[in-house]
Amino acid sequence: MKDFRQITKKVNGGTNGLDKRTKQYARIKNANIFKDF
Repeated sequence: MKDFRQITKKVNGGTNGLDKRTKQYARIKNANIFKDF
């Protein structure tokens, strides 16, 4: 799992980008925006 995270870090340009993306995804999920689609 560590290797996978390190790979995603490199792809996403650091953990900050990944954290922002995951937080945004969680926010959208919590808001149930997907119900509209």
